[in-house]
Amino acid sequence: MVPLVLRTLNLWVLLVVVSFSGVTTAVARPPEARRSIWFGFERLDFTVDGRNCLLIVPETPAEGSPWIWRTEFFGHEPQADRVLASKGFHVAYMDVQNMYGAPVALDHMDRFHAFLVKEFRLSSKPVLEGFSRGGLFSLNWAARNPTKVSCIYNDAPVCDFKSWPGGKGRGPGSKGDWEQCLRVYGLTEQQGLEYKLNPVDNLAPLAREKVPLLHVCGDADEVVPFDENTRLLADRYEKMGGPITVIAKPGVKHHPHSLQNPYAIVDFVLKHTIGGSASAVLPETPVDYQVIQRKSRLAGVVAIKGFVSIESGNVEARFVLPGTDPANVRHPAFSWQNVQLDGKTGRFSAEIEVAAGGWYRVELRMVADQKPLTLTTIDHVGVGEVFVIAGQSNSTNYGSEKLLPETLRVATFDGTSWRLATDPQPGTHDGSTGGSFAPAFGDELARRFNVPIGVASTGAGATSVRQWLPKGEKMTNLPTIDAFVKPAGQGTWEATGELFDRMTTRLKALGPNGCRGVLWHQGESDAGQARAGYPADRQITGKQYTEFLEKVIRGSRKQVGWEVPWFVAQATYHTEEDAADEEFRNAQKEVWKPGLAHPGPDTDTLRKEYRDGVHFNGKGQRAHGKLWADRVGEVIERELEGK
Repeated sequence: MVPLVLRTLNLWVLLVVVSFSGVTTAVARPPEARRSIWFGFERLDFTVDGRNCLLIVPETPAEGSPWIWRTEFFGHEPQADRVLASKGFHVAYMDVQNMYGAPVALDHMDRFHAFLVKEFRLSSKPVLEGFSRGGLFSLNWAARNPTKVSCIYNDAPVCDFKSWPGGKGRGPGSKGDWEQCLRVYGLTEQQGLEYKLNPVDNLAPLAREKVPLLHVCGDADEVVPFDENTRLLADRYEKMGGPITVIAKPGVKHHPHSLQNPYAIVDFVLKHTIGGSASAVLPETPVDYQVIQRKSRLAGVVAIKGFVSIESGNVEARFVLPGTDPANVRHPAFSWQNVQLDGKTGRFSAEIEVAAGGWYRVELRMVADQKPLTLTTIDHVGVGEVFVIAGQSNSTNYGSEKLLPETLRVATFDGTSWRLATDPQPGTHDGSTGGSFAPAFGDELARRFNVPIGVASTGAGATSVRQWLPKGEKMTNLPTIDAFVKPAGQGTWEATGELFDRMTTRLKALGPNGCRGVLWHQGESDAGQARAGYPADRQITGKQYTEFLEKVIRGSRKQVGWEVPWFVAQATYHTEEDAADEEFRNAQKEVWKPGLAHPGPDTDTLRKEYRDGVHFNGKGQRAHGKLWADRVGEVIERELEGK
């Protein structure tokens, strides 16, 4: 970790980086808002003034409803945003890309600000956050509205469009962006060079209001040169009496943005908004409702990682089973254990073996001179069984009834965050919003093994096995729906790899040996397509199905670097008159062989009383979940017994 240089007014001091990273409120919501989850927080997507917008909603808003407004590249290096959301800040974004902070963009931003203040009752003085070209937006909007800003955090910001995208200084610029920038500002080349309202030239409105600025930059930035942007702006702003802090990362280029440990950013924001400071212990993993795959019947290993925001002391961790006194539990995990802490980076990490079960509460504290300083808790962490679900609509959320886990011991992972596995399951590729088999499946296993269950759904409705192939794999029969494939020559198509990559990305996020296996429910969109009236040239054979599925399975293992177990269901049901396709049922059986895949359930046995068309009704979802649990449970038992 490189040291940083902290500049506050004319004072330059050496700063050592300390690293860390870390539901619904009673406010109005646009009726058309689409709800999802972002790192455990509610995310609302909607439109304002014809632009796509989003808002991250904290579980408990801080007093005064503070918010931070990311002006570009939402989600990139979100460390500070995540910590601030945990402290009650809303996080907002409006898509005004390719407008480079021009007046037309500022007009949109004015309306977005007014909308959030009125409809969501947010503070009238947000924190502005500009990454890279986002600095043009944050600084220009603040200059237009200096009384509506609490403070500004910019990261490697563009402060003069002549530097970027113009490339009129030491940087290479971007020819296409420069042309677009001039168009959106309505300027000729010469007018652009003479323009006097770039942030570096228009600081007086901010200085009059003493708006605090924090700039985090690499002093070797090759794209947005430091001297032409932040250094120039800081020199001018200081001379005007404006408060600015610059954290210059020695030898760092334009990337990476932010600070691995954003405590300096968070402290700056808190100081100029609600007061206080960043938590002393900021965990990165585990997170609330995370399930860790156990290594044996009795135990698993939980990785504890994170950062501290104070310079002295030790980090300790322990597990607590609610309803028990840790002092009476004879297991090392239930006693305070010292966690390895890197004094230079502030990063801590440990791997602690704990008994299979949960939910546990993980407690972390800083200790100095044998006295506890702070306590941070993660309330629901389990050690149990984890599964990735893939396939078509009956693997996603097309069931008639939205189920919830009755045991309250089933969690779901969307690739970034965990939560209870109430339907619809997050993370699917089709945006489906109905019910699934996952809660019932998890409940059955939780009761059988008395451990928490984790699921991660990645499926996409109406997809063929061909669409799940790794990128570049060829086929001579176009699927019924031609998404996720592209032409590759006369009479040939190839997979884009999008579905395959999404599934394997979820597997990678769980880590090596991070799940018991993949549950594959797919086949209806390959079996009997010609009988159903689709063009005959889109029908593949059972033999082709087996070959394609083998490529998916073997490809997934190569991609993630470990031998991921697979469970493959028999799934060919269309109607009562076309309830089972023996050719494709046999094709699915063909992968049931040692080293390739375990037998999954025979879902074709779930007939009319369990169905709503080709999909399942509530009774069918529960029966589907039980069938999966029975098959998977048999394998778990054998593996736990070493057979």
